[in-house]
Amino acid sequence: MIARLAPLKGQDIFVEAAQRLAEVYPQMEFLIAGSALFGEEEYARRVRQQAEAGPHSDRIRFLGFVEDVPRLMGDLDVVVHASTLPEAFGQVIVEAMLSGRPVVATAIGGPAEIIEDGVTGRLVPPADATALAAAIAQLACDRVAAAAMAHRARALALDRFDAGRTTRAVEAVYEKALAA
Repeated sequence: MIARLAPLKGQDIFVEAAQRLAEVYPQMEFLIAGSALFGEEEYARRVRQQAEAGPHSDRIRFLGFVEDVPRLMGDLDVVVHASTLPEAFGQVIVEAMLSGRPVVATAIGGPAEIIEDGVTGRLVPPADATALAAAIAQLACDRVAAAAMAHRARALALDRFDAGRTTRAVEAVYEKALAA
């Protein structure tokens, strides 16, 4: 999971899902990249305590702020976006898609508009650690299906979110507005 450590990002839900998965899949490791900002240090402390209190605390690692996110993406088998409240877009989701990584995200806000469940990623209800764990397990255990899903997601992201294409579309809007 790559996100600012904040209640709306759902790291606590991710930790709960990770603890459930660690019981069944001893080979799985779980990474949380990001740090607290905007006075969210208390939440970050609580999430770390939650992870440390579990029997598999050694398999949940906090990386802090990560400068080279694309490199980290390359090391991940599944990218999780566990927001508990709707977010407008979901930049990490698109970055994961462009990196060819399968994504599990909550089915609210921007992520629900970016991902087609079961086709370009998996969508789960917000704040549902059981559903989150099941979706992660599905992708982690079926590498062929996960790779196919990631391939479709990458093609979609290249088509819809390519920086050059987006720039040209914005320029066209400005040109049209200036011409009027």
